[in-house]
Amino acid sequence: MEDDDVNQYKDVCGKFFADQGLTVFFDVALSDTIRWRPHVFAKNSQMLILDILTQEKIPDLYMRKYIEARNKVPNLRIYLGLIGDLNYFFEVISECDKNGVGIFKIDSTMKLLLEAKDPTIENLAEKGQLTIASNRPYRNILSLKKCFRNCKSHLHWLERNLPKKAFEVLFEAVEDGDIGGVETIRLLRAIDAELDDGYRDEFLKFGTELMARGISVELRVMKDAELAKTVHGRYIYSVDEHGVQLLFKLPPLNSLKADQWDLILTDVKEVPSFSELWESGVDIRDSWGSLKQLAKEYFKNKAAQLEKQARELQERATS
Repeated sequence: MEDDDVNQYKDVCGKFFADQGLTVFFDVALSDTIRWRPHVFAKNSQMLILDILTQEKIPDLYMRKYIEARNKVPNLRIYLGLIGDLNYFFEVISECDKNGVGIFKIDSTMKLLLEAKDPTIENLAEKGQLTIASNRPYRNILSLKKCFRNCKSHLHWLERNLPKKAFEVLFEAVEDGDIGGVETIRLLRAIDAELDDGYRDEFLKFGTELMARGISVELRVMKDAELAKTVHGRYIYSVDEHGVQLLFKLPPLNSLKADQWDLILTDVKEVPSFSELWESGVDIRDSWGSLKQLAKEYFKNKAAQLEKQARELQERATS
């Protein structure tokens, strides 16, 4: 697409944001420390940028720029402009949604397709939360280790889509001494497409290793899909050295090792009852045959749903 065509769409964006009372700049640096220039920079009490996407997918450079900007301009909202007559890959929409980047469709006017999400940026020392910040994976893992170090007696982890990576994180915490004084680890998850032979084998190896270190490990799966849907977060349950209950709400583990903002909440009060959900689950060792069949059915249904969703989003972006 030629520069004149891009400029035409920048003019549409400029009028749209100016009508909302924002001061609009084109192709200017955000600050002295952020030298790259988005197509549109608009601000008043808020600040936003918009790049007009002239390719079928998002260049890696764009996301790297956005990570840099969020690190240095906390209140910045980021948008991509999709040109009405271009056929974008579905991954553009899903990647924007995952990273909190908003989407406008642009032709002779602008239409909001996806609202930008504010990154969660809080003070690391603030009571009741530990910040998971972009581009600092070591400190993020350290925040999780701080939670583990307080856990005594038992550690219960509830996560509907508990990934295999959780086994790795827990094992490293035990090996490094961050989990000490814990005699029992119970993991509770739901049926999903990741629940396959490889997942079970990974858990069995993990459990055997920890058993050799004197820690009993169990993993149960909630077969009731409707009951599992009531779980919308990731939670750790334990007690401290004085027997006082500890409750942590975790972000996705990917947030700890990737360029995403999130929080570990350390003073949550309203959490699902682990004991009740645990009783509803079945052991991954003893009931693998029935669980494996349910996982296959889940994968088949999920694939059909994703295909339908992709078609609908594509139609919405090009309509």
